[in-house]
Amino acid sequence: MKTSDKTCTKCPDNCKKCAYVGTTLTCSECKTDFMMKTDKTCIACPTNCDTCTAEGKCDTCKTGFIVKSDNTVCLGQFCFVPLLPT
Repeated sequence: MKTSDKTCTKCPDNCKKCAYVGTTLTCSECKTDFMMKTDKTCIACPTNCDTCTAEGKCDTCKTGFIVKSDNTVCLGQFCFVPLLPT
């Protein structure tokens, strides 16, 4: 809510919580699957990523996925079953 005139304003895209800092509407918390940049805007985490704290880097993946060694993507978990001779 803008306190000067008591009007409600929609938060910026992908922002879960926001507030006015002076006259600027600023994001204070991003929606799920998004991370906050230093300019207080929210950007999407990589695909299948549950949490990320750096642009293009994934900290944890959604269920059923594992983080690639360089933390850039989440890969599906594969289970290899040896084929038995028939």
